[in-house]
Amino acid sequence: MASSESDILMNHTERCRMCLNLISDNEIFYKIDETMKTKFENLTFVELIISSQFSSLICLNCNKNLEKLCSFREELIENQTKLYELLCVNFEGDSDPPDDEHNNLEPEYLDEEMKYEKVADESETFILQDAENLGASRHIEFFISDTDDSTHFTPSHSASKKILRPQKWNWTDEMELDLVRYRHKYKSLKDSDNLAYRKISQKFQIKGYPNISAKSIKYKYEKLQSQPEKLTKLKEQVEFDISNSDDEELIVRTDEKRRFGFKKTYWGWKEDMEIFLLHLASKIKQQNPVIPDKALFRNIAKEFELEGYRNITEHIVHYHYKKVKQDEAKFQRLSEKANEFETDEDYNEDFQTWTDSADSALVSFKNQLQNLLPESIPRTPRDIWENVKHKLEKNGHGSFTIKSIKNRYFQLMHGNDDNQSTEMECNKEISYGKTSSKRSYLYWTEEMKEALIRHRNDLDKRPSSGDVWETVAKRMNGDGYGNFTAQNVMYKYFNLKRRKLEK
Repeated sequence: MASSESDILMNHTERCRMCLNLISDNEIFYKIDETMKTKFENLTFVELIISSQFSSLICLNCNKNLEKLCSFREELIENQTKLYELLCVNFEGDSDPPDDEHNNLEPEYLDEEMKYEKVADESETFILQDAENLGASRHIEFFISDTDDSTHFTPSHSASKKILRPQKWNWTDEMELDLVRYRHKYKSLKDSDNLAYRKISQKFQIKGYPNISAKSIKYKYEKLQSQPEKLTKLKEQVEFDISNSDDEELIVRTDEKRRFGFKKTYWGWKEDMEIFLLHLASKIKQQNPVIPDKALFRNIAKEFELEGYRNITEHIVHYHYKKVKQDEAKFQRLSEKANEFETDEDYNEDFQTWTDSADSALVSFKNQLQNLLPESIPRTPRDIWENVKHKLEKNGHGSFTIKSIKNRYFQLMHGNDDNQSTEMECNKEISYGKTSSKRSYLYWTEEMKEALIRHRNDLDKRPSSGDVWETVAKRMNGDGYGNFTAQNVMYKYFNLKRRKLEK
């Protein structure tokens, strides 16, 4: 805004509503909020007020956000209510969606019969860009008349037409991502009542986006739904953001999680996870040099799941792999560590002696520690294996490397040892309130069998309310033996009784 054109406004002052400190452009008593600085720092005090961005200012005296000065705005527009609504950029029109070339709903048109005061030819013109709203192409044109009333603003006829033209919002990638994110947050709300989109509109205003109406946002989301590939990518990015965020607003529990009272486990990506990622990628590529990227990342995600991580998807693995590779120095450093990953834990199998008691202790310790996840111990799976190693040594079962312990544990779990194959029972694994579709083998130690029989016999002596096998499963889980279901313990109990009769 040129100084000659804005002199009439530069003398206007307002007071902070908190400390009554005088604020004007002549005396700089305000500052712009740091989060909004890059967007609004080139606008004057008056432009910020007119463009509805006064809430982005902070009083230097009391350090509070300044309230919108509605009285000043009303004074500027002289009771022209319709124009005031346009200045507030609050288009909530009831018009039908526009053609495909528009990516927003048309605002409600003003009454064509509305008459505006004629402005003298000698009036000067200035254009106010509405806070450079993320590329939104919107200019509001004013004429300052040469009348005695220096604060009287009237739009020209051509300017009013320009304002009334259907708006084309420039939807940035960030805005589309936030749209999908907030729609995910309000996914329990139906599309029909529009409540979700009204809430999203409010969120957009808070973030400083253009004040897009709920209908516009709904229309945009419907357009995204007609582009499944793009919407899928946005949803995957939202899923990744949620899984790596501590922001409670982003974390949405599923009905199943909420019913069981468990919170989702989110892993922050630490350096040891990145090393493990590069190690797996190198190992898999050595085994199959022509493996497609999609299959590679899917296999890596499965390996992370076997390690005990939760919510590590193929997309998340791909994202972090690309992220690490972008930093060449970091990629080189982590690759060297990944190459040493296996040699650090190399061992001589002949030297290791796994007794029956060591096997039982290994499974017992691992299951006990695993049951503490996800809430009680915010550790990585490697921390768990180190804890198991420490417990085995402390209880006199021998000194084993972590690699040896992991290999033995998965050997017991998946029945690769012929001598132990008769001890494997196929059960459906329940993991933190979520039923896994995979079948896994649970290794029943003698201690676990004795506990099962003890709990079952105890219920015969002292009956409890509820299903007997549900109660036995709860007691087994409470003892730290694993995540058993009623079906697991019932099947094993009758299997044991059958074997006893056969003997």
